[in-house]
Amino acid sequence: MAAPSNTKWGSTVGSYGRIGISVTLTNISNTQTKRHTEIWFWSKYGLSDSSNTFYYDDQSSTATTSKGSVNIRTTVTSGNGWSTSNQVKIAEYDYTWSRGTSASKKNVAAKLSGIDRVGGTMTATTSYTIPAKPSYSIKYDANGGSGAPGNQTKWYGTTLKLSSTKPTRTGYTFQGWSTANDSSVEYASGANYTSNSAVTLYAVWKANTYTVSYDANGGSGAPGNQTKTYGVSLTLSSVIPTRTNYNFLGWGTSAGATTIAYEPGAAYTGNTALTLYAIWELAYTPPAIDGFTADRCEADGTLSDDGTYAKIVFDWTLDATYSGGIQSIMIGYKPATEDTYTEIQVPASGLSGSVSAIIGNGALDTEYAYDVRIVVTDDKGNSSATQPIPAALYTEDFLAGGKGVSFGAPAWREGMDVHFVSYFNENMYDQFDTRIHNNVASGSMDSNAISADTTLESLILTNKGVPDENNYYYVETIFYGEKSTDAPRHQMAYPYKNAYALNHRYYVDGAWTGWMNIEIKDDSGWIYPELTSQFESYSSGWRPRYRKRNGAVQVIGAVKPTASIAGSSTQYTIFTLPEGYRPVVEDPKLCQGSIRDYWYFSIKTTGEATFSRLRATGNAYKTATTDMWFPFSATYLI
Repeated sequence: MAAPSNTKWGSTVGSYGRIGISVTLTNISNTQTKRHTEIWFWSKYGLSDSSNTFYYDDQSSTATTSKGSVNIRTTVTSGNGWSTSNQVKIAEYDYTWSRGTSASKKNVAAKLSGIDRVGGTMTATTSYTIPAKPSYSIKYDANGGSGAPGNQTKWYGTTLKLSSTKPTRTGYTFQGWSTANDSSVEYASGANYTSNSAVTLYAVWKANTYTVSYDANGGSGAPGNQTKTYGVSLTLSSVIPTRTNYNFLGWGTSAGATTIAYEPGAAYTGNTALTLYAIWELAYTPPAIDGFTADRCEADGTLSDDGTYAKIVFDWTLDATYSGGIQSIMIGYKPATEDTYTEIQVPASGLSGSVSAIIGNGALDTEYAYDVRIVVTDDKGNSSATQPIPAALYTEDFLAGGKGVSFGAPAWREGMDVHFVSYFNENMYDQFDTRIHNNVASGSMDSNAISADTTLESLILTNKGVPDENNYYYVETIFYGEKSTDAPRHQMAYPYKNAYALNHRYYVDGAWTGWMNIEIKDDSGWIYPELTSQFESYSSGWRPRYRKRNGAVQVIGAVKPTASIAGSSTQYTIFTLPEGYRPVVEDPKLCQGSIRDYWYFSIKTTGEATFSRLRATGNAYKTATTDMWFPFSATYLI
């Protein structure tokens, strides 16, 4: 039997024998390769041997792993020598390799020793290459754009993440990738590719679009928006807007444009969004009203500030080309406070004219202002103008019969009416010949003071006939029926500057009553202050509190210390009274505690209520402990 032709033979040992290795590779799948190895012995002479030692390693270039012994028996015909018929297979092995993403070189080695006829150790080694798994080229085509990703390699049975690089193309937006240059998106940028095949991916593009909008620019009926596609000419709308008294000329690119950029139905080739503004040409001028005046007058048209008619004068002119002729001229008037006009029509013809008309029919009340409106109408439209007619002005007016006078308006009743702000530089007196005081007291602070008993003044300052003639009072007198010393009346006496009480009295049945004090009730109710951290209430019934009644403040309660306080002259704050409850001078009180020892309770002008000087009579200071309690009470004026 002859060894395979690819057998790699080792060196001949002792001119007698050698061994060789044959490797055969078979790809059993795209991911696995099977290796078949055969070990052959070739002798020059015939022999029979089983006492040898055989070594074999299939991943090394040196055989070190013993496989035991092998049976060898060869028969050589005399004269054959190194004939291939002398080759004997002594071992064979199989192994399956997993293929990777690159080819892999492997070694295999064998060794045979212990054959006496050979007289030495025979070795053989060879190498082989496990091929890589199949691979597939992934190519990218920008398909009219630029910046396509570089090629990628996809290995059999693996997932390839496509490139996240996106190409660019002027006027287009990249959508994704397709396997054809004119198809829709099959793969997104960065998507997974699992197919075991080569492919060229083509960029899929979407042409950019731009909005073309229309602005009637003072008119109406502008076309709707249109969409312009990149690189594709857009036919602009043929719809034409309208505007009263104007002709449409075309479209401009700004609201104030006067140059036509596009005609209706023209081609727009720009690749940008665009707003087109209507350009107008004035086709009609509304009627003009000039020199409009409206004045009060008499029936014959003579101007008069207190006239009950109105003279209306104005000029009018029409557009000679487009107006279509005069249709009407209306004069309307109404009180300024009302909404509805009374209207009269003025005869008119031609394209212009002047009007002078008397309106009102003697009914324009001089006390009221009026509005006058002119409306000139032609075939295409109208114009209007408005003028006010003020109320009549009266500096001074007398009522017929002489018993009424009015300043600033017509006299309409007996007596005097003043229709503007008045200033009086001298005193004013009532029908009883007494000064109208306007809250300014009469009198003097000397021996000439007016007596409250006989005064006919409404308000005086005096110290005569008052509750306490050692002090001055404001005395207010209220009369009934008449002002006389015999009339029933009531008086209030207010202190001039000292804080003594209010008083009042009555004159009735020919005599004054005595002055009676008016009690002013001012009671704040009990208020509970916040204690400092050194004290707490002795009990809920003795909780410290204060109140103010008619100018007097009362403070009561009982406390105990929250920790021992060494006896001394130091004042410890229990609580603080707010402004309005503080004494004018410090008000110390000697109080007796629960163990009959004495201590000082003092309220300062700054409001601090304090504890100090606890001691027995005549003895040294004592420490206030938490089992002691200290009641207090104080009343004072503020």
